[in-house]
Amino acid sequence: MTEKKKTGGRRPETRFWLWSEHWLLGSTRTELTNEERAVFIDFLCLAAMKGGCIECYSRDQLASQLCIRRDLLDHCVKKFIETGKIDRKYYKREKKEIFCIKKWEQYQPEYLWKKPYKSTKKKRSTKPSKNDAYVVLIREEKRKEEKREENTSLINPKTFSDMDIHLTNLLIKKILENDPKSRVQRLGQKTKEVWLNECRKLREIDNRRPEDIEAVINWSQEDDFEKTVVLSMPKLRERFDSLWLKYERLDAKTKPKDLTSEEKDWIDGKGKYKDE
Repeated sequence: MTEKKKTGGRRPETRFWLWSEHWLLGSTRTELTNEERAVFIDFLCLAAMKGGCIECYSRDQLASQLCIRRDLLDHCVKKFIETGKIDRKYYKREKKEIFCIKKWEQYQPEYLWKKPYKSTKKKRSTKPSKNDAYVVLIREEKRKEEKREENTSLINPKTFSDMDIHLTNLLIKKILENDPKSRVQRLGQKTKEVWLNECRKLREIDNRRPEDIEAVINWSQEDDFEKTVVLSMPKLRERFDSLWLKYERLDAKTKPKDLTSEEKDWIDGKGKYKDE
């Protein structure tokens, strides 16, 4: 990756690292002539703008950009490939060449491509003192986590009442009657304990009577809409208030109305007009 330098509102400038020892004493100085080295430096500058590669749609245009002759560009490209300094790829459909600088990562800062040095020496473990603030922080975090687990943990399955088990099994049975392929038939033990715990909370915390819970379960699994929503005991407890109001309203409509004595006489055929 090339380092970028911000210059106001303009496009950030790009730069690369050139190691002086490698440039002065390396193989590049012996393999390339002065003209070829100058062209290679220009190649590095162009490659820095594209992450190590140069896109060339026309060599004439590239030669004009570098202010060199076309024959010198062709000669340098051939020489760079022979000496293993660049790779060349040609894309026939797009009619373009791509020149990629080999070992481009060596022209970048070391921290971008070198693996960090890991010491093989084992560090001597230093135990913190009892008054160390780090120890106090760890203890507080541990205490909070234990409290969180205590609040979210399930109660012992043995403490579930027979009524919780009955209501939970009733809901499972009704769901399976509506959909025999429901995933409720593969209910795990932990999930079932969650359902039992929600049923217990519905009775003990929400103060709902078992007969009311049973009535709502039966009604919700017969209602065309609610049976597609109430598919678990946690969902039943979450929506129980609204379910109970709906159930009471519909139940009131179906209950027979209390008749007066006169209305009962008319039904029995004993009714009389006021004039009689």
